[in-house]
Amino acid sequence: MNKEDNGWTNYETWNFKLWIDNTPDSYEHVLWLGEGKTAYEFSEALKEWAFETIPETSKMYTPNVHVQMKGFLVGMMISAVKQINFFAIAESYVKILNGDQK
Repeated sequence: MNKEDNGWTNYETWNFKLWIDNTPDSYEHVLWLGEGKTAYEFSEALKEWAFETIPETSKMYTPNVHVQMKGFLVGMMISAVKQINFFAIAESYVKILNGDQK
């Protein structure tokens, strides 16, 4: 089921954007990723970055749970990341980078 969530395509898109905006290092990194890129190029860079974060996220669990659940947890994270509308997020940041909105 695909429904809008807080004005974004779905929960996964909204949550990813919220996480970026509420973490200063992530926000600055995303602005750096988008410099000089089209919205499409930027969306591809965001997607690559999101997938790169998955192994780091899975390390938050205790060693025993990580070993037993790694495949399941990583699969769930990959599934969620695939649902993110990276192009919509990229478009919103391109406007910021171009000075069109804060």
